Amino acid sequence: MAKLLKLRRGNTSQHGSFTGAEGEVTVDTDKETLVVHDGSTAGGHPVAAEDMANVSSASIAGRLANDSIATSKIAAGALPSDVTVASANIVDGTITNGDVNAGAAIAGTKVSPDFGSQSVVTTGNILLNGDSTGASNHRLTFGSQSGGDLAIYHDGSHSRIKDAGTGNLNIQSNTTAIQNAAGSENCAVFIEDGAVELYHDATKKLETRSGGVTVQGQLSVANTASGGVGLSIPDNSKAAFGTSDDLQIYHDGHSNIVDTGTGNLRIFGNSQIFFGRSIGGEAYATFNSDGAVNLYYDNSIKIATTSGGASVTGNLDVSNGADVTGNLTVSGTVNSGATTVTGNVSVTGEIAATSHIDIPDNAKIKVGTGDDLQIYHNGTNSFISNTTGKIQIDSDDIIQINATEFKIKNAGDTETLGRFIQNGAVKLFYDNSEKFETISAGVSVTGNIAVSGTVDGRDVAADGSKLDNIENNATADQTGAEILALINGSNIYTSTGVFGIGASNNIDFTTDNRMSIHINGSEEFRFESDGDFHADGDVYAFSTTVSSDENLKKDITIVSDAVTKVEALKGVTFKWKKNDADSAGVIAQDVEKVLPEVVKTVNDMEGNEFKAVNYAGLTSILIEAVKDLSARIKVLEAK
Repeated sequence: MAKLLKLRRGNTSQHGSFTGAEGEVTVDTDKETLVVHDGSTAGGHPVAAEDMANVSSASIAGRLANDSIATSKIAAGALPSDVTVASANIVDGTITNGDVNAGAAIAGTKVSPDFGSQSVVTTGNILLNGDSTGASNHRLTFGSQSGGDLAIYHDGSHSRIKDAGTGNLNIQSNTTAIQNAAGSENCAVFIEDGAVELYHDATKKLETRSGGVTVQGQLSVANTASGGVGLSIPDNSKAAFGTSDDLQIYHDGHSNIVDTGTGNLRIFGNSQIFFGRSIGGEAYATFNSDGAVNLYYDNSIKIATTSGGASVTGNLDVSNGADVTGNLTVSGTVNSGATTVTGNVSVTGEIAATSHIDIPDNAKIKVGTGDDLQIYHNGTNSFISNTTGKIQIDSDDIIQINATEFKIKNAGDTETLGRFIQNGAVKLFYDNSEKFETISAGVSVTGNIAVSGTVDGRDVAADGSKLDNIENNATADQTGAEILALINGSNIYTSTGVFGIGASNNIDFTTDNRMSIHINGSEEFRFESDGDFHADGDVYAFSTTVSSDENLKKDITIVSDAVTKVEALKGVTFKWKKNDADSAGVIAQDVEKVLPEVVKTVNDMEGNEFKAVNYAGLTSILIEAVKDLSARIKVLEAK
């Protein structure tokens, strides 16, 4: 160890391209091995380490000859993955369960029937060739029961999943679909937290939902035993029809209800529609095809339609109306509301109408055995015709006839007996000649007035001389002096508040509001409750005096900047729109901007609102403006 030999050194990467000199030895510092070079081979030839760490197993195996390693030199269970064992080398021909790796594939014929607790995994099919003829063959069975609690097999005709053991057969999935053999059509689908769907020929027909069941198409209920229930729905649950549940049929616990929300309710029957208490029980109404409609009371027909109209057995009470096309025959009393009959009405008894009776033109109400009294309308006029006896109207109260004109004539319609005209006269006749007529001012009489008794408490016949000097249109026999004596010292009141000589010329008092004076139909003057006086024209006076005492006033303030305010006003001439009269003055809206205290909003005689100016008040601004200008002039003059 006295000599020191140093060789050239480098890492594995540096050696990769190094050829070195022939016979040269270098050190690979990464692998800590020597490398022998031949002068031409890049990387040289590494020398194996003592522990063979730098030699690959492939290199070692490639250098070994067949059967060159004794079996005693191989560690138990540590053969490399590429080492195979020939069948002849298996000593007794048996491989125990522990000898087979969990991922190994072994032919089914080599496996004992008992797999124990080990799982069977295959990427192919599990084939049970042959149809099952019994519980002991060609079946997949599950459970401890003999033959299996659950068995899956084919019996030659059908494929079967048979649950013969304890508990339920549960199929668990988020969505379970039962399909045809081709997997192209759903037969049933079961959705977790959702619907159950049943199909026919791949078309959904029934679907459960949170509120019940939806059926697409018809729902047919099979026959049940006699007296059995085919479809049962509890109280207040409804059978609904239509997109918006327009028709609903249900029982609310007390009554059976058919509710139509939209449109009409139509009931069709080929032969007869029967409304009754129960099947074969008491009838309420029957509707017969090409026949009668019968209405019953206590199972007895009371109204029956006929080809000619209707037949009523007993009394007929109609409060809200009935329309009959044809004849109406009643054996009893008719208590009728609004009843329309196209045809004749024959009643043996009475008609008591609680509403109106509609009768067309020229159709008549005939009363009496010989139709003596007839009431009708001929399309133009209305008639009450009596051919026998008199017409007697009895009333315990007022008899009122409403018409624009009411005329009384003789039976032959040749003479007028009386006329009562709306907004006009009442006329009375004698032998078709007018004798008495009311007029706006009183009455007009053609001929003499014969009075046996008193007029306004006076015996006219005994005191007739007092009428001799009454002037035309006079209403009393008092002289003017007598009238003045009567009213002197007395108050005169009127319930209407109007005094005058007519509707166009009067004084009209409105309670607690105003007094108006009308001349020729127009309100010309008005005194109002607040003290205002309105005149619809000029007011002429030799002098006017306006209250201005300081004791009547408060908050007195001198008008400021009067000249500027006067400069803002315009003195104008104009015409009044009402009568086109010329005038002069100021514009109220201009004055209101500078001196609003003298402008007031009032209403004219027709109630139209306008602005008015207190011209006397304008003197305040004029006085102050003059004083201001006077002061300015004095200043100028002083200069």
